[in-house]
Amino acid sequence: MTSVRPDVRDFFQRFQSAGDNLDNEALASLFSSVFMSLDATSATAVSPQALLAALPRRRQLFESIGSDGLVLADISEMPVDDLHTLVGTSWRLRMRNQPPRDPIFLLSTFILRREDGAWRIVVYLNHQDLNKLFSEFGGGDRVPAR
Repeated sequence: MTSVRPDVRDFFQRFQSAGDNLDNEALASLFSSVFMSLDATSATAVSPQALLAALPRRRQLFESIGSDGLVLADISEMPVDDLHTLVGTSWRLRMRNQPPRDPIFLLSTFILRREDGAWRIVVYLNHQDLNKLFSEFGGGDRVPAR
C-alpha cells in the first residue's frame, strides 16, 4: 500500500464525522447508489438508504458495550486505476467509562470509485465477525455493517 492521497484522507475524515453525528445526508453522499457490503457472514448489495436505516440500531449496539463510536486509527491506500482506489482502514473502538484495557480495533477495506468528481464507496468489507466480537463484550443482536 502507498501513502494516502489528501482527497482520500479527507473522504474518510468526512465519513467518520458523518457517522459520529448520524448525518444521514452526508453519509448517503459518500456511498454509490448501490454498494457491496461484505463481512464474515454475508455479501450483500445495499443501498445507502438501507444502510442509513440500520445506523440507529448500530449506535445502540455500540452503546450496549460501552462504546460511543469509532476513531480512524490507520489508513493506507493503493490506487487501482484512474477511477478506483483500494483503502485499508483500522478503526479504534472508543470506549467511555471503562477500566483501562488493550484497545480494540476493527479492520475494514473499502473500494472507492470516483463518480461525478467525488469519491464514493462501492465495496465495504468488514474483516472481523462483528456479531461475535460484540457478543464477547456482552452486546446485543446482529450488528449492521459500517
